[in-house]
Amino acid sequence: MPPSRLILPFVCLLLVFAAVETSAQEGIAVSFSVAANPWADSRLENKLCYQLSAITHIPVSTGTYRTAARPEFSELVSWARRGNNRLLFDIRIDRIYLEKRKMTLFPELIFRYRLYAVAEGTMRVFDLKRNRLLENVTVTEEIKASDRWQAVDDERDDPGLAVPADEKTVLFDHLEEKTARLLYEKIKKVIRGVRFDEN
Repeated sequence: MPPSRLILPFVCLLLVFAAVETSAQEGIAVSFSVAANPWADSRLENKLCYQLSAITHIPVSTGTYRTAARPEFSELVSWARRGNNRLLFDIRIDRIYLEKRKMTLFPELIFRYRLYAVAEGTMRVFDLKRNRLLENVTVTEEIKASDRWQAVDDERDDPGLAVPADEKTVLFDHLEEKTARLLYEKIKKVIRGVRFDEN
């Protein structure tokens, strides 16, 4: 097993232990469920945990679930409250897929097809102290895989748009890195405006 596959789960465990040891202070709970990636082993939750390790001024609790084993929202709220958290970030990545997009430059003459790797989902932010939903936002991230100019033919299934299997693994790894950074920035923006009290 590559060292990186061992390090990232270890970082998540450290975050959980740190939250337990500093439970006197309010923190945040991040629940995360991700759809299966049909082209690569999904490690998006590990990448997000690594990003969250940069948050050092408040405790961070994490819980990761596959889509099929995802708890009800009420259960997630109860879990977050047990850890003396102020906010719950409920993140769902529902779809990871490849998408072809067509752009017509000159009708019936010049076309351009682009292939993108896309991750789509939602992030709910719940204030545990006030018992209310603060945000429910769409999360979308993408990376261009390939593109192809065409003249006259307009071939949607142009072989030049295809991505070899080994390149798909790298492509989706980059997509996961980009999505984890996006989620981290969204979380950081929310907690910047919240006062976390010592109990």
